[in-house]
Amino acid sequence: MYRLFLLLLAIGAFGLGIYFEKQTSAPLSVDAVPIEARVQRPFAVVIHARNIEAECEALLTALFSQDYDNYRLILIDDGSADATFQVAQDFILDAGQEWRSIVLRHDAPTGWDASFQEIAATLLPHEIIIPLQGKHRFLDVQALKRLNAIYEDKNVTMTESDLVYYPSYERGAGQEPFGQTFLGTHVRSGKIVKEGKSARLTGPICLEDRSRV
Repeated sequence: MYRLFLLLLAIGAFGLGIYFEKQTSAPLSVDAVPIEARVQRPFAVVIHARNIEAECEALLTALFSQDYDNYRLILIDDGSADATFQVAQDFILDAGQEWRSIVLRHDAPTGWDASFQEIAATLLPHEIIIPLQGKHRFLDVQALKRLNAIYEDKNVTMTESDLVYYPSYERGAGQEPFGQTFLGTHVRSGKIVKEGKSARLTGPICLEDRSRV
């Protein structure tokens, strides 16, 4: 009986080991991890904006309404022909969010790559970068919490998700790396980190405003 007990115990331990191996090697998803993580990791939300005067308030409202504290905003007005820069500045001041916000302005458009390289050196090595186009905004107030939970796995260096199109609310696929997608990643020595483990979120994090398309 004693030998049988030991044999059953060994088989149970072996099976448990296989179970945990399968769990830890499975692809990450928002639904697979608790939304309340142990720590709030620092996020730097970098918004590349051009001619989004009409969408600016909704974009910033979605960001500043996040149920999350440890983030900052870098908004780059890339040569807008409208009042994007002034609308963004005024909204940030009225919302009392100037302490966490930097707003830059280009006289002429330079594009995303050049805009990102301009501010890459100011990004901290431990920050998780969330680059957004001006037409993208967070879908709900839990977006940063869900992203933070994914980064509980220290091997994750990138995250991406699909989009929801506004105002139709149809689901659209993201495209890597920055053009139409939402991506969280790190910057090291002024360069985007692309090696390591990438986690695709099972649910959309952002919506894309197509009301003017």
